[in-house]
Amino acid sequence: MYQDSDGVKQELCAGPGWLLLGCSLWLGGCQTAGSAGLGGQAARWVVIVRHAEKVDEARDAGLSVQGQARAEQLAYVLRHVPISDIVVSQFDRTQATANPLAQSRGLVPLRIDADQMNTWVMNWVRAKRGEALLVVGHSDTVPELLAKLGVSGPQQIVRTDYGNLFFVAPDSKRPSLLWMQY
Repeated sequence: MYQDSDGVKQELCAGPGWLLLGCSLWLGGCQTAGSAGLGGQAARWVVIVRHAEKVDEARDAGLSVQGQARAEQLAYVLRHVPISDIVVSQFDRTQATANPLAQSRGLVPLRIDADQMNTWVMNWVRAKRGEALLVVGHSDTVPELLAKLGVSGPQQIVRTDYGNLFFVAPDSKRPSLLWMQY
């Protein structure tokens, strides 16, 4: 649960029962928006996902039909998460993965060079901006970002693995991670 800007309690995760249960159990032990966290400020969330399935192995490949369906599923899974910012890399597949959620929220994803994305995210966390940030990265950038945020995630993501969804509460004292599949 979290409180929206009007003070109304909202569900953070809705969807399949396992997703709701997992989020509820995890969030019950974490500080959420509207409660103290991050030095007395409302908690911030970083939601991290690898782009959806590519159509081929070209450097700037778009999404396959399966990838487009996964992007829609991501928007559905995150529909109640208070995403205020979205950051994607310069590659079209990250933008396409974020588009369904961005369009449903009226957000414009910020495109950042993949090599600079982790630095930008860490600056966002330090500035304590927004309620939640969605980061759409790559198989090599996602594990690096999780490590920078201070949580123990996968050391690597294999090229055929597209279904990981990471919720990080980047509390300065003890960051928390919820690692799920969607």
